[in-house]
Amino acid sequence: MGSIIKSTFKLLFSRMSRVLSMAVVLVLAGSSLCSAQIYPLAAQYYHNEYLGNPAFAGVDEGYRLDFSHRTQWSDVPGAPVNQTFTGVYGARRVGIGLNVQKDIEGLIDNVRALGTFAYHLPINDAQQLHFGLSMGVLNQRVRNESLVGDQGDISVEKYNNKDFYVDGDFGMAYTAKKLKLQFSIPNLKSFFRSDNDQVANLALIYSAVSYKMSFGKGINQVSIEPKLGYRKVQKYKSILDLGTNVSLSNDRLSLLGIYHSPGNSTFGIGFNYNKALGMSAMYTTGTSALRRFNSTGDFEINLRFSFQ
Repeated sequence: MGSIIKSTFKLLFSRMSRVLSMAVVLVLAGSSLCSAQIYPLAAQYYHNEYLGNPAFAGVDEGYRLDFSHRTQWSDVPGAPVNQTFTGVYGARRVGIGLNVQKDIEGLIDNVRALGTFAYHLPINDAQQLHFGLSMGVLNQRVRNESLVGDQGDISVEKYNNKDFYVDGDFGMAYTAKKLKLQFSIPNLKSFFRSDNDQVANLALIYSAVSYKMSFGKGINQVSIEPKLGYRKVQKYKSILDLGTNVSLSNDRLSLLGIYHSPGNSTFGIGFNYNKALGMSAMYTTGTSALRRFNSTGDFEINLRFSFQ
């Protein structure tokens, strides 16, 4: 009798695990495309604008490599982890770039790899127009090693064997000596097609305006750059970002603060050594709607290497 009861519970547990794994796959498949984009890396606002707009690829001549790592909601099991590598090269009016992003969200791994071509058109000695287009692929898979339940579930196998998504970003910008205007369309596939209409939170538009003011010279120079950003998100209210970046000692030290309209803020500090090596650390508080469930925000570290 005991063996029958034990076998029955084992069978029920196996079936419940399969149903749960299928539910997790379906839920995360619909949301994992975009959670990292509705909460973009804070580096895109000042330290690595190429992350938010392909028009900034190679805006400065020479090579530049950037690495970013962010941990979100560290006290929540299965919370997202975002890792990004960007490499750009600029020469005269042309810039090329590579943008590779990996997002780990629960059981789902997202890898997005884009190649970028940018063109920088001088208007005069102080003004330029910039255009950039990125094209690449997005791959999603379930990490079987982290799956609790049937490791050979046919629904998981089908999900992992699906085709890559072809996607891209488009951006343009205007820069003057102090003024900077920019506009970009991330997720071109979703912007022009409605086959992802059932998915919420996809970033559709990003635009920003900033004005940089400098005081003093050399080691005593202080620069202040306020910025207003706007983000349009699919099936979610638009988001405004208002912040400023203060650079001290001829850009050797920087401090930033940004307020986001969902009710959270970003604070950061950055260091630059001889314009060749840069490092920044940032913390973004949780939104007002999530603070009841999550007491921590997002921790982000960025490294930059430049070769002129």
